[in-house]
Amino acid sequence: MDLRLEVTDSLYMPKLPKGVIFRQVPPAGQHVKKNRRVELTVNSVLPRQVNMPSLVGFSLRQAKAELASSGLKLGRLIYVPDIATNNVLEQLYLGQPIAPGTAVDIYSSIDLELGLSPDHELAYIPLLKGKSLETALDILSDHSLNVGNIRYDKTVLNAADTLAARVYMQSPVYSQQPEWPLGTSVHLTLTTDPELLKPEELPLIEDTL
Repeated sequence: MDLRLEVTDSLYMPKLPKGVIFRQVPPAGQHVKKNRRVELTVNSVLPRQVNMPSLVGFSLRQAKAELASSGLKLGRLIYVPDIATNNVLEQLYLGQPIAPGTAVDIYSSIDLELGLSPDHELAYIPLLKGKSLETALDILSDHSLNVGNIRYDKTVLNAADTLAARVYMQSPVYSQQPEWPLGTSVHLTLTTDPELLKPEELPLIEDTL
């Protein structure tokens, strides 16, 4: 087509296959002159490496902040009996303990083994309807919960829809009392349908006084 291709940038997007083009300038469908340069942004084949921080002894909240500052993601929360709840006992990568300073791909998920005191503390399930997946995951971990299965309904057709989708169903449902064990998995279903994302009307309570 008498056009010139030039890779002008390379970024790492973990949700995309390595090496694929995910941005172009000018965009598709635009009329251009012959010999025009088409600038491409490509998903990196070799993601940047970061060093695993030392999290043992941290609280869950501290460990979560440390992972984020290192370019890593919080994975599953695994609870085992211990004298202190939410104290990090072990850090795991792909199911195996990982030593501080070990190089891993940026955005890798790190699972945490956490203490759970003999008091058997319980958590309540937060209301996630209308939240993005990223926000929902953040809220769940703040409540010492795990994400379970993630589903998208028929309105989600492409990557852009995936980013725009919001939670409209969750299981277990929202609870106002702490009645679920720490580490419980919450399953999510997301949509882009605004009708499904409308706030639910609360039933009216009759005044009996």
